[in-house]
Amino acid sequence: MDRLTPRDVIRAFDRQVRTPNWKRLICVCQRRRFFLRINSEPIWHPHVIIRQLDCRDFLNWDSYVELQELMRVGVADLSTALARDDNPLGRLNDIVAREIAMAARQATTLSDERRAIVWEGLVGKP
Repeated sequence: MDRLTPRDVIRAFDRQVRTPNWKRLICVCQRRRFFLRINSEPIWHPHVIIRQLDCRDFLNWDSYVELQELMRVGVADLSTALARDDNPLGRLNDIVAREIAMAARQATTLSDERRAIVWEGLVGKP
């Protein structure tokens, strides 16, 4: 996990979705293994759109960052993901990271503590 830092986007096996599958995830806190899930459709609310134009390294089309919860990736699943040659896929730039953090601040689905974790991981100190 040494090569993983907040804002990195990885592809990892997500056991928490209805049909477990490989998903793109944004690292928010590597120490606690907290991530935000990227979806290709605006299925879960709240969410924030991220544009392929701004995230060419890791998106093939406009996508949606789910702000319903922070997901925690298991140690074994994260180790498997980081063993892949293509991980990390890319990294959020300052503008996109701030947009996601600002949207997370508005997300009533996240506790104050979780909003602070997202902000610190994506933007830095408050």
